[in-house]
Amino acid sequence: MTALTHLIIDGRHIDGRANGLSRVSEELTVAISKLNGLRLTVVSNRPITPRTILPEHVQQYVDTSCWAKSPGSLWLSARMPSIAQELGATHVLGILHTLPYFKPKWLTYGLLMHDLVYIFFPETMTTSNRWMSRLFVPRSLRLADHIFAVSNSTLEDIALQYSSLKASTHVAYPGTTFPIPNTARPPATGPLRLLFVGSREPRKNLLPLLQAFDMALTRGFEGELHLVSGASWGSDRLASIIDRRIGQGIWVHEKITDSQLIELYDASDYLVMPSLYEGLGLPILEAVGRCAVLANDIPVFRELGKHIEGISYLHFQEDFSSLEKLADYLTTLNRSAPSRFRSEAIQQQFTWDACARSIITPLFADRLGNI
Repeated sequence: MTALTHLIIDGRHIDGRANGLSRVSEELTVAISKLNGLRLTVVSNRPITPRTILPEHVQQYVDTSCWAKSPGSLWLSARMPSIAQELGATHVLGILHTLPYFKPKWLTYGLLMHDLVYIFFPETMTTSNRWMSRLFVPRSLRLADHIFAVSNSTLEDIALQYSSLKASTHVAYPGTTFPIPNTARPPATGPLRLLFVGSREPRKNLLPLLQAFDMALTRGFEGELHLVSGASWGSDRLASIIDRRIGQGIWVHEKITDSQLIELYDASDYLVMPSLYEGLGLPILEAVGRCAVLANDIPVFRELGKHIEGISYLHFQEDFSSLEKLADYLTTLNRSAPSRFRSEAIQQQFTWDACARSIITPLFADRLGNI
C-alpha cells in the first residue's frame, strides 16, 4: 500500500461491551490493522474502550467538538467529512449502516450492513434509533461506493428494498468469535440442555420456544433451558414463564464473561435460534464445534446451513398446533454431534482476517489491486 491510503473507521461501538455489535467492531478493526501498509484511524464521539488493547499503530481520534454529544448517527453524519479532511483520510468505513450525509469527491465510502431491522421489525428499535435509521441509512446506501453485507440474505434484502443503488456490493462474512475446539467433546449425560443467546426483543421470537418448552416440561421432559439474555422488552408473557420456571427447568445468565459463555456452549446439547429475522446469527458461529443447533426456518439460517453441518430447522410459531408439535419434538429430542463447518476451506471464510480482506480488497482496488 502507498502512503496515500488512510482509512478511518467508525469506532463508536468499540466500547468494551460483549454484545454482537461491539464484538464485530473490535474484531474487524483488529483484523484490518493486520494488513500491511494501511494507515488506520478509529474515530468516535465517545471514549474508545476496547476489550483488548488495539495494536499500537492504530490511531485513535475522539472528537471533542460541540457535535460530540449529539446522537451517534447524527454526529457521524455531520462531523466525519471534516475529521477525514483534518486527518488526511482517503477512505471511510461505516461499520453500522451509517455514513456521512454528504460525500466529498476525494473520499471513498464503504458501508457495512448487518441487517434491515428498521424496515422489517421497526418496533424492536427505540423511537430515536428507528427514525435515525430511516433518515440516514437509505442515504448512506446511495452514497456508498462499496456496500458490504454480513450475509448473502442481507445483500438480497438490500437489493430488493433499494433496487437503484450504484455501489458495488459484496458479502463479508463475520469471523468466529471463539476458537473452534480441536478435540471431540466427551459424551454428555444428564438432562438435555438447550441454550438461547440473544436479547428478548420480539424479532428474537423467544416466546414460542418458552411456551413449547413449558409444555414439554409438563409432559415429563427432563431438560434445561439456559437463557443468556438481558431484560425483557416489555413482554409480560415472557416474564411470566421465566419467573414460574426459574431454577426449575429455566436458568437465566446475565452479564457473563466470554469464558463463561464458552462454558455454556460446551455444556449445551443445542443452541436454539427461533429468530424471525437476523442479518446473520452470530451465536450459530459461536456454537460451531461446541453444540448442535436448532434454528427457525428462515433464509439466512438456511444460508448458514450450506456452510455448517448440524443445523436442524423448525417452525417457531405461536399458534397452538405449532406449539404442540414443538413440545412433542422436544420430548423426543436426542443428543446430536456438535455443528461443524463443512470443510476447512469454508471455515477459513468465517475468520476475521477473511472478513477484513473481503472489505479492504474492493475498497482500495482503485489504488492497490488485490491484497
